[in-house]
Amino acid sequence: MADAMTSVAGTDDVSADADVSLPPEVNELLCFIQQKVCIMTVDDIVKICADFYSNEDIEEARLVISRHVIQKRIPKQKGTDAQVRTLTIMCKLCLDPSMNLPVFCAVNLAKLPPVDTDHVDVSAILSELNALRREVRAVAQLREEVKQLKDQLRNTAVLRASTDTDFPPLRSETGSDGKSFASLTKEFSNTDAQALSFKNTARKQSRPIVVGASATNKHIKAVATTRVVDVFVSRLNPHTVTSALVDCVNEAKSDVKVTDVTCVKLKSKYEELYSSFHVAIRVESYDMKRAIDLFLSAESWPEGVFVKRFFKPKNGEQSSA
Repeated sequence: MADAMTSVAGTDDVSADADVSLPPEVNELLCFIQQKVCIMTVDDIVKICADFYSNEDIEEARLVISRHVIQKRIPKQKGTDAQVRTLTIMCKLCLDPSMNLPVFCAVNLAKLPPVDTDHVDVSAILSELNALRREVRAVAQLREEVKQLKDQLRNTAVLRASTDTDFPPLRSETGSDGKSFASLTKEFSNTDAQALSFKNTARKQSRPIVVGASATNKHIKAVATTRVVDVFVSRLNPHTVTSALVDCVNEAKSDVKVTDVTCVKLKSKYEELYSSFHVAIRVESYDMKRAIDLFLSAESWPEGVFVKRFFKPKNGEQSSA
């Protein structure tokens, strides 16, 4: 045929239910149904074919497929929707794995209906788009609520900070001289605070506290007072012993007078990986601040050791690391 383009369906594009051992047969309508029935819905195929093909084309396709379906009779449909019922039956036959249908091919490509985005079922896309719009609106509403909460917190902080703000007194809270009871109470409170501050200042000035620091006058001796610096030491080797920690403290103490060192091994979460200790370093009271700065510095401990202040639990139980 001079005006026709020959196109035979390949074995890679045929339907899974087609029997490639049978010789192919030419019918454009059945070729379209056989190729599209696995990727499109039956309703869409029926609508496209009913709009594109004529009644003669549909009847011819019914006769062609009837010759290959011996075990099932395909009667000619009657009525207003006869073409729709016939196309639906042909689609179901192409989908039936028990039917041995040949590969249908097309000789004239112009007799194949074009399938583009106009035939796509966009209801699912519209549904997803509506759901996405609802989520965007919910996020915008949530953002507005978060903004309102931040404004309320900011206003609350401003009100708490402005403690010197005077509010206008109510008429029922004013005294005979026109001043509010709240103002009078505030004035009395300020007067009492000033008097108490004056008494404390006078007491401090009249009773100064002096701590002796003479290094030559040794005729009398003060009572020795000590305090404890509690240190938490972790990330140590699981086989670390307490004597090693005592040696480490003695080496790092410099000129701070250390009277006693007590080490207690704590229960680690992973005892096979690392060990932790509570190191109690007893020093002179006047060296307490200097001892804290010294034993909590990175230079006083080996590289990689984790050190911080140790706080004893209130219930008296041994804490775990």
